[in-house]
Amino acid sequence: MKTLNIILFIALAGLLFSCTQGRLKPEKEMAALNTRPLRITNIRVDKKVFSPEKEKDVSIHFNISKQSQVTVKLYNRSDLLIKTLVKNKELEKGPHKIKWDGTDDHNHLLPPGYYIFTIMGKTNNEKPVVYDPADETGGNLIKARDAQLDTFKGEIRYILPKAGMVRIRAGVENSLLLRTIIDWEPRAAGRQKEPWDGLDQDGLINLFKLPNRQISIFAYSLPDNSIILSRETLKKDFPSKNPPDQNELRSPKKIRISNKFKHSTHDAALCHEPDFQIVFPGQHKKDSEGIPILNGIVPVKIVLSKRDRKHLESSRFEVMFFVDLIFLFEDEEGYTPFTFFWDTSNLPEGEHVFTTNIWSYDDHCGTKSRKVIIRR
Repeated sequence: MKTLNIILFIALAGLLFSCTQGRLKPEKEMAALNTRPLRITNIRVDKKVFSPEKEKDVSIHFNISKQSQVTVKLYNRSDLLIKTLVKNKELEKGPHKIKWDGTDDHNHLLPPGYYIFTIMGKTNNEKPVVYDPADETGGNLIKARDAQLDTFKGEIRYILPKAGMVRIRAGVENSLLLRTIIDWEPRAAGRQKEPWDGLDQDGLINLFKLPNRQISIFAYSLPDNSIILSRETLKKDFPSKNPPDQNELRSPKKIRISNKFKHSTHDAALCHEPDFQIVFPGQHKKDSEGIPILNGIVPVKIVLSKRDRKHLESSRFEVMFFVDLIFLFEDEEGYTPFTFFWDTSNLPEGEHVFTTNIWSYDDHCGTKSRKVIIRR
């Protein structure tokens, strides 16, 4: 019996020894965990589209693998810092959330658009860890699916596979542009509806009635770490530009610009369709509605807006003219002021629509139409 007890004791001791060989004491376990690099995981926002008029704030959720100092910042589309949500705040290991109310560091309401957040964590003996996948996940061309035009309800429907910036144009197939319906506006992933009355930019042409109309939907992806700020009503207290002390840029681009969809790299202040006016210089009669009455060879002057003139002159542009949707003339080397001499002698008397497209070399196009009367 004693022999059996001794054997059992030795067996149990051996088993206990084997179970403890690969295990550290609690204090050593903690030391081993602290040697592992800091990780920021489970990043998400509780709503991709945030409207301050509807909701008080939006929360950025994340998890840190150990206690560290955390900084969360927000940048605008031009990569300029607009708000520091927390700075070097000591946070415990585990899940956290940081709130944003749609304002900048000066408590100004920010204009609608998308904003990029970054999360940085650091400890005393490690290099900072930064979550910022914007350059890898934003600016990639995406394709809208199931696009439909409902002329009865007056809306364009489509599906975005990923949140993105969207531009929708309408015009005549393989010819002129008549309206930019959506000009690079942010949209969440999923089903979209865009209202449109079918009219051109100046309300003179009903594209719903054109058999050769063409509607194009372009989109590029928003960064995974972006929040779309929506506004129900446009406020007048949006700052016209970033305050002078906000000059910090987001980290340098991690990939070549040539790999990105070019509009994602455009300056936000310049990424829009150019504005201009069509002017018929000289003494022309007008009818009771103010429509110019023209005859013979008529000078047509194109006047660029002040905000677009400098950029268009430096980047070059083309000018195209159409009458009643039919191509008339093109100049690939546009300049300003630009004057075209239009021979109206081959047109029948009556009412016509004169349309001009200005195409910039960075893929923007402005369109204007004027109603005129030809009379001999």
